[in-house]
Amino acid sequence: MHRHDEMLIPDITRRNAKLFPRKEGFVCGENRLSFAEFQERTNRLANGLMRAGVRKGDRVGALLNNGREYAEMYFAVPKCGGIIVPLNYRLSPRELCWIVNHAEVKVLVVDEGYLGLLRPVRAELTSVQQVITVGGQASQTTDYEEVIASSSPEEPEIDAHEDEVVGIFYTSGTTGVPKGAMLTHRNLMSTCQAICIETKIGPSDKFLIVSPMYHTVTPSFMFAHMYRSSTVVAIDHFDPDLLLSTIQNEHITHVFLVPSMIIFAMEHPNFKDYDLSSLRLVWYGGSPMAGEKVAQAMDLFKCDFGQGFGMTEIGPCFVSVLSPEEHRELLRKGDYGRLSSAGRNYSNAEVRIVDEEDRELPIGMVGEICVRGPHVMKGYWKMPEETEEALRGGWFHTGDVGRIDDQGYLFVVDRKKDMIISGGENIYSAEVENVISSHPAVREVAVIGVPDPQWGEAVKAIVALKPGMTATEDEIIEHCKKNLASYKKPKSVEFVDALPRNVMGKVLKKELREKYWKGYDRRVH
Repeated sequence: MHRHDEMLIPDITRRNAKLFPRKEGFVCGENRLSFAEFQERTNRLANGLMRAGVRKGDRVGALLNNGREYAEMYFAVPKCGGIIVPLNYRLSPRELCWIVNHAEVKVLVVDEGYLGLLRPVRAELTSVQQVITVGGQASQTTDYEEVIASSSPEEPEIDAHEDEVVGIFYTSGTTGVPKGAMLTHRNLMSTCQAICIETKIGPSDKFLIVSPMYHTVTPSFMFAHMYRSSTVVAIDHFDPDLLLSTIQNEHITHVFLVPSMIIFAMEHPNFKDYDLSSLRLVWYGGSPMAGEKVAQAMDLFKCDFGQGFGMTEIGPCFVSVLSPEEHRELLRKGDYGRLSSAGRNYSNAEVRIVDEEDRELPIGMVGEICVRGPHVMKGYWKMPEETEEALRGGWFHTGDVGRIDDQGYLFVVDRKKDMIISGGENIYSAEVENVISSHPAVREVAVIGVPDPQWGEAVKAIVALKPGMTATEDEIIEHCKKNLASYKKPKSVEFVDALPRNVMGKVLKKELREKYWKGYDRRVH
């Protein structure tokens, strides 16, 4: 099927079925599959997709909730030589239509509940030749379970190699039009092996999928745990009760959560009633988390914490890692500054900070974070100019601004686009957010630049307070004055119930800026 010295994604299920055929491999709700059953179902699905016309390099779209079908697709699509295109079910019909057409998806696998999303644009999905539905058949569609039941359980014989694309993952488009990052077997296996090393996974572990499976971080953790023959358990949506009860009932040892999920779980009134003693490691990422909040979470969950910094285009983690050992050590020292860093560069990646001319900057200087390594994407699907720009000089330019301190800790200061220029001074919103987050009444904060006739842009803080706590605008500004250069402090503070976030916990700053920049041609001054 492929060269014996290459490890490809489908090799994971093949090996587990051989070594641990009866061991529980994937669990979601009532569905409990052994590794042998999981392997057979992925083979059947791969053969069914080939019968539906999927050939080498064809794209197969997935518009699904978390569950066994999503897990099966991540292994079955590459088994038949196809490329999976995971779709975000929170997008509008128009946005989904753009991605499906851009990727030229041939077969679409859809949860029955999301057929309504496609209905308004179905006639415009010109490349789609077949729709397979999960959870019941609708007119002009094929039933997923029927595809599996009527297909061969034999492994398809497909010639494949590690530089072939496995998936096209569309970025959230927070900085413009979504771009499809092409990730290969090599990219994903490199990430998978790094996760295994950093999280010290073994066959007796159990990993819980909570984040949506259309986001690269989720399949990456799933691949890593299955690579080590661990059992993977999935819940189909985030809910603090469901999260905590699943950890307790399934004896989960490892989980990946975004910071907002950790905070919601900690605020659950019955948190202490759950038995979380099986939990060994909470891995988090997706957005920054203030050092004080990390310390509080470690105290409550009573297990190790680890953090990885990455993004869709780089497999998606890790460029740098704040290891469980470092969490404990920094907490012991009370070094909350480094506890809120993105950790240190790990073995599979190289990181450097560059200026506008791509010259490497010395330690402590702020510039763009650039990365290279075996996990960096092949490029953007059908976007040669954007690919060339992002990968110029052999380095992936992340669009994130950061610095590396004298001990090698990486601090992500901002998205390039989130930088505020006020009175000619560069102000990094993340720096101001970190200070405001340390105020005892603050639950979460976003800092944006708003138009100002005098300064060009003024710093504005949008704050959500902890339940039952109060703070005033003056109090927040005063808190910043004590901890920041005066020009960085917010000129105004707005209080809200909650910040708008995408599923991975990233604050939607574009949405927050919108009302202030209406009527302006440019979003910078």
